Amino acid sequence: TKISIDNFDTYDVHFVHQKSSVKNAIPLVFSHGWPGSFIEVTKILPELVKGGKDFPAFHVVAPSLLDYGFSAASKKKGFNVNQQAEMCHKLMLKLVYNEYVCQGGDLGYGVCRTLARLYPKHCKAHHINMAIPREPTAESHPEIYKEWQNTSMTEWEKAGKARTEWFRRDGQAYYMIQGTRPQTIGYNVTDSPVGLLAWIYEKLHDWSDYEHYKWQDDEVLTWISIYYFSTAGPAATQRIYFEEQHAQPHGSFIEAMNYLP
Repeated sequence: TKISIDNFDTYDVHFVHQKSSVKNAIPLVFSHGWPGSFIEVTKILPELVKGGKDFPAFHVVAPSLLDYGFSAASKKKGFNVNQQAEMCHKLMLKLVYNEYVCQGGDLGYGVCRTLARLYPKHCKAHHINMAIPREPTAESHPEIYKEWQNTSMTEWEKAGKARTEWFRRDGQAYYMIQGTRPQTIGYNVTDSPVGLLAWIYEKLHDWSDYEHYKWQDDEVLTWISIYYFSTAGPAATQRIYFEEQHAQPHGSFIEAMNYLP
């Protein structure tokens, strides 16, 4: 479908739309990140639309972000997370979902937080599987700060903190490259299917619970093919990192870190 983005252009947006047969099902926009795509929703889609005794059912909308999958290329400088959120919001309105909830991780985290921040009358709740909160201070959030200072971390939380420290130390090279020289690595992932496979499969392995989930060859090849045969091309998916790094006065992720009322 066609979606117009303020001060940019009108874009062809690809999306998966699965309606639930359950009465009063909740509209849900499912936002992926990099190196993901709309395909992330497929395994849980049957459960989301079916619902259950202890959890609601959803009408699921899973768009390909612009520059990703089978959506159009953004093409213009400055296209960032705010514009991706605007696309998701306008898509939901076009589908006659005036009120909705959202789910996202990675770039989808930024999209969901931005939806909640910019469209609070429409986005009624958001669930994120990646959290980057701003550290509370005694001045900004005295009650949260006091609770935080008086609460000891569990072993599970300590392990999570250690994992985060490992990632910051050894796992963020891709972010710096895509945030500063996206075109350079873009030639590699566009010219070489093996280069694209290596660039993305490393993340699929390292960022998933690989001790308990073993990626099948067909899964990996489908995942990579969505990038290689995408409308905008695999290099386009990396541009948003550059835009985020160079946005003025700051990127959307800085805004996403702030607490929402």
